[in-house]
Amino acid sequence: MKLLRVDFLVPLISWTTLVLALALLICGYAEAWHVPWFEQRYLPTIALAHGQPIYRDPPDGPVILCLYGPLSYLAFLPAAFLPTVQSVFAGGSLLATAFLVIPFVVVGYSFIRKHQLAPRDWAPLLLLPLAAIASLRPLSYIATLVTADAPSTCLMALSAWVLYGDYREGRARRWKTAAYSSLALVLSIGCKQNMVFAAA
Repeated sequence: MKLLRVDFLVPLISWTTLVLALALLICGYAEAWHVPWFEQRYLPTIALAHGQPIYRDPPDGPVILCLYGPLSYLAFLPAAFLPTVQSVFAGGSLLATAFLVIPFVVVGYSFIRKHQLAPRDWAPLLLLPLAAIASLRPLSYIATLVTADAPSTCLMALSAWVLYGDYREGRARRWKTAAYSSLALVLSIGCKQNMVFAAA
């Protein structure tokens, strides 16, 4: 009996993983949109999109039950301009997923640009974090609900990658590395205040 060829197994496993991961994400989206606090966490962004201030002195204005750094609201602002409530919710969840995937895309692209990874090998590798995001509950929570965690995690990961890339390659651009990494770090804390503990 002939053994299955590896070049046949890799696409098969990749496509199967992709289908399962997308199915789990879709289920996560449907669940997230029925969670009572989904719209409460999205409320400041929607208010900002309609010209309302986020931070008010009592007793003026609506009651906003969750307050994070202002940059987290700006991160989800594009989806708040969509025409229907359903599209606003869907756009917010898709942005949350994108924030978690962006660091992996940046890392993969940097390896491809330096000819350390073939483009055809990058897609199957990208499926591993996508499968983790879809199947692990803490990551699925961040990837489907509109929270400050997704943009702050994205920026923190990019900050760490800038530092690691400079250290790995022994480049001499120390001040640029410090500036880029610090900028991403500050933006991460601007999304969620307790990321300062992760920075420490």
